[in-house]
Amino acid sequence: MSLKTEIRQEKDVVRRNHLQRQLNGPQAIAHLTNKVDEKKEARIRLTDAVAKLGHKNRIKAEKLSQKNRLKAKAKAKSSKVEH
Repeated sequence: MSLKTEIRQEKDVVRRNHLQRQLNGPQAIAHLTNKVDEKKEARIRLTDAVAKLGHKNRIKAEKLSQKNRLKAKAKAKSSKVEH
């Protein structure tokens, strides 16, 4: 096996492991190391908090964008009627 082939296979393994961690979610990210349990628990709490905050912000942004889209649609209708 050539060096190029070995490097390519190693990259594939790293990529698969990374994708698996993403599928497993915050728990998998927090458990990358076997360090002290207190630190591990802190990482779990932090990643959960970040995930909740991101979800909350996404919902707010979607509602705001829908509201703005409806306003723009109403404005476009009113400008067509005037002309």
